[in-house]
Amino acid sequence: LLDMETGEEIWRHVFQPAYVAVGGKIADILPDRPGLEAAIFATHSEEGCLVSFSADAEPEILWQRKVVDGNSNERYDHHNGKIELDLSQPEKPVIWNLRRHRCTGIDARTGEIISTVVYDLGGAQRRNYGPMYLGRGRDGQPLACVFGQFVQLHVHAIRLHRDSANELSWEHYYGEVYKEA
Repeated sequence: LLDMETGEEIWRHVFQPAYVAVGGKIADILPDRPGLEAAIFATHSEEGCLVSFSADAEPEILWQRKVVDGNSNERYDHHNGKIELDLSQPEKPVIWNLRRHRCTGIDARTGEIISTVVYDLGGAQRRNYGPMYLGRGRDGQPLACVFGQFVQLHVHAIRLHRDSANELSWEHYYGEVYKEA
């Protein structure tokens, strides 16, 4: 955390291991707390955290934990820190984390995993290297639309659930960037 006028360092937190690339989203994720929060999910790591920033207090790490369910080791893949915030229910904010071939919903208040799905695209588990956008279907159901742009080319949508498993809604797989497709 830097002072915008002077560039002076106010606060620092070092994530481990030393080679992680930190990314995140800043918003009023927890409206009952003063200030803003930062949801941080690092690439080359299996951890995520929520940090509270208030003008009246030192920054506080509200939770920091493993955000991958099961025994899947996805820390060595790129773009693991991709997240979107669903603040449509202020009392139940959700952080959606997209990793390789998995989409996980995390309770923003506790860091607990509330839903997940591991899925195939074009008959195999593919990398989600590209943007993700949140939207809603005709029935109001939350959706994530994902565009794979770098290693494998694809587009797909995931039905997001706060209380049950997420599900792949549809997918179009176009091929590999480094192979003839």
